[in-house]
Amino acid sequence: MMKCSLLSLLLFTACLPMADDQAKIHSENRPGTQHSSASSLVLMALNAEFLWDGVPPEEGDAQFAWKGSQQAAEAHMADLADIVTKHDPDILHLAEVENLQALTTFNQKFLSDQGYRPYLVNGTDTATGQDVALLSRFELEGISRDPRKGRSGNRRKAVSKHYIATLRLGDLRLGLVGIHLLARPQSQSRIDDREAQADAVRRMARDLKDTGHSIIVWGDFNDFDGHTLDRSSNRPITRVLEWIRELDPADPTDDLINVAERLPQRQRYTNGRDAIDHILLSPELAERVTEIKIPRDHDPHRVTNHYPIVVHLRLTPDSSGEVAGSDN
Repeated sequence: MMKCSLLSLLLFTACLPMADDQAKIHSENRPGTQHSSASSLVLMALNAEFLWDGVPPEEGDAQFAWKGSQQAAEAHMADLADIVTKHDPDILHLAEVENLQALTTFNQKFLSDQGYRPYLVNGTDTATGQDVALLSRFELEGISRDPRKGRSGNRRKAVSKHYIATLRLGDLRLGLVGIHLLARPQSQSRIDDREAQADAVRRMARDLKDTGHSIIVWGDFNDFDGHTLDRSSNRPITRVLEWIRELDPADPTDDLINVAERLPQRQRYTNGRDAIDHILLSPELAERVTEIKIPRDHDPHRVTNHYPIVVHLRLTPDSSGEVAGSDN
């Protein structure tokens, strides 16, 4: 099918509720809602494993069980929706989404009572056809992509699947960089390409910081964090996480924090027994975290082989420093 343009996305969102309604959204009594305080924010990052709509012509060359079948694709959507409604995020990052039409179908058919707006900016991965997307209960100030190329050694490479989004919540100006980076973290031949992508991402995030935004970099990094070891104690052969986390190498005070460091090591896995999905927060946001969990309440062989990361944040500062983590 043809991809929807960014203009169509803007026209779609123009008729949705404006900023004055945003603070009310999370306190509405929606079926399945578990989190009712308007003073907090729930984030969730999930690789949806080919969220396609099954309507021809389908994008990309990848093959999977529900490709070419609208009925099977929508059954997959229904399973994914169960994960979403169970954890009730206010803002949801999704990897491996076909296009805006598939995202809109997912939202309208299976999450219609959840108050989400769909956002997707077309990427450049024509081989898989995958994009990254957002579902948000809050209207974004803007969403775009950045074609800049990062550098590692002699290699220069852009990030084919990403978005840059901004929004304001109370006293917070949030800058979100949603990513799905090049795969195969143990491939020696891909080190420079993967690090070049990381260099591009950190420059995007640094630009957001320089314009006064608190930073969230999240998604499928397809790599390990050598600072926050996962359950399998995987150590990266690249500097992907290191480069993105340090943001500005000249300023150690702005280093992003991997929320997984607040969990015991035995709980740090999102794919098999490895952690390749991450949520990185700027220090001022990390101070607002009240709960972190990586729930494992779906069948990874049937729905998606990734587990979500769920983070609860206060929308107002608090000095208690207490953080809850689930032991799933």
